Amino acid sequence: MNFFQFIKSKVFWWQVLLAVVVFFLLLFFTTQILKYYTRVGRNIVMPNFRGYTVDEIKKNAENMDLYLVVNDSVFNDAFRPGAIVDQYPQDSTIIKKGRKVFVTINAWSRESVVMPQLVNYSERNAQVLLESLGLVMAPILYRPSEYQGLVLEQLVDGKPVPAGASVNKGTYVQLVVGRKGGAGVISVPNLIGMDVQQATATLTNWSLALDRVVCDSTIHNSTDSIASQVYAQSPSPVGNRQINVGDRVSIYLTLDTDKVVDAMEEVENAKK
Repeated sequence: MNFFQFIKSKVFWWQVLLAVVVFFLLLFFTTQILKYYTRVGRNIVMPNFRGYTVDEIKKNAENMDLYLVVNDSVFNDAFRPGAIVDQYPQDSTIIKKGRKVFVTINAWSRESVVMPQLVNYSERNAQVLLESLGLVMAPILYRPSEYQGLVLEQLVDGKPVPAGASVNKGTYVQLVVGRKGGAGVISVPNLIGMDVQQATATLTNWSLALDRVVCDSTIHNSTDSIASQVYAQSPSPVGNRQINVGDRVSIYLTLDTDKVVDAMEEVENAKK
């Protein structure tokens, strides 16, 4: 049987038909397998789990074919203990069902760190060390000393705290730093009309310390206090009063611009 006779035979055409059937069967099964592994048609919008505990949303997550994995914990005052503070993937993103969602939960208590030895450190080095440990540097208190710029004491809530003591991250630590030139007497700086940040910076530049911050009835939250201004201070700048280097100054804040303007006029009138 020659070639032309073979391609005209039933055997050839049956083989062609079988090959076509096998091709389409392979194509069908390959498509189904790819659909399974790529989860075609199973896209969902990632929900926002922040603020809920894992137990509270675990069932909902399982109903959506999502699997929660706790991979970290932090402490955040804005969330209740055990609540989810962050997640990956982020909410509102398009994801596929059946995937893992990694969540960070809020710790039940602040993480503790060991208080470092800051005495005899320079002011700058002490600040860097505090920040690296997650501690916050309170306004510096300066004290006359022959050791210029050297830390003389380390305080928490106005009391000395020894190196090696356990303190929570986020704790405010105040440094007592030496400054040459004796006690020194300076005029009370005028803080009227300044915001908290400006007033604090001015006091630091004058080698003074911030004492109390008092808010009037116009201030209801931290956002208000940031936008507020100083309308009074103690000691007052009126009368060219003198204080010692290292003394403390209290400030009084308001959102009432009339109060601030009146106070500024009083200071200006006192100069005349």
